[in-house]
Amino acid sequence: ITGTPPPPPPDPVPNAPTGFNKVNVTTTSLDLVWVDASTNETGFEIAQSPNSADWTTITTAGANVISYSVVGLTDNTVYYFRIRSINAAGPSAWSSSLFARTDRIITPIPSAPATLTATILSPSSILLEWPDVTDELYYTLERSVDGNQWFPVNIHLLADTVSRVLSGLTSNTQYYFRISAGNETGNSVWTVSN
Repeated sequence: ITGTPPPPPPDPVPNAPTGFNKVNVTTTSLDLVWVDASTNETGFEIAQSPNSADWTTITTAGANVISYSVVGLTDNTVYYFRIRSINAAGPSAWSSSLFARTDRIITPIPSAPATLTATILSPSSILLEWPDVTDELYYTLERSVDGNQWFPVNIHLLADTVSRVLSGLTSNTQYYFRISAGNETGNSVWTVSN
């Protein structure tokens, strides 16, 4: 008896990938890696979410691929990822969601102001001036009468401040002043008044 042989059975739904993880995390990118646990997938669908609830497919990687680079991310930000295998029969189950936080951009410690100039305004007041620096969030001023023991004049002066008038000083007294620029990373060295 002859006839047309029955068609082969369709491929089953592929197994879900295993070992889904993140590596090489930077401030704006990371690599996703996984283990290919099936032999019949046509690709891998990868989804991304900001909250593990609202998902967007960001790519479909090809069969037998075991990594994918995610770029264009924001520093110090949480992302969630998940992956599943696909073929003509349908998708596998999703992997568990993967939590990832990108690295934080470290702002460098600001440079110290190049100079700190003191100009006498009256017997009890003085004008302090300095050039602005970059990357500062605040300035700290201190004063001394002997150049050894220092006391704060202001806790913090706002960024981009370039002068300060100090009043209530004692006449006929030698004062020393110094200034430091700071941000969330740390404080510069001190610049002492001329």
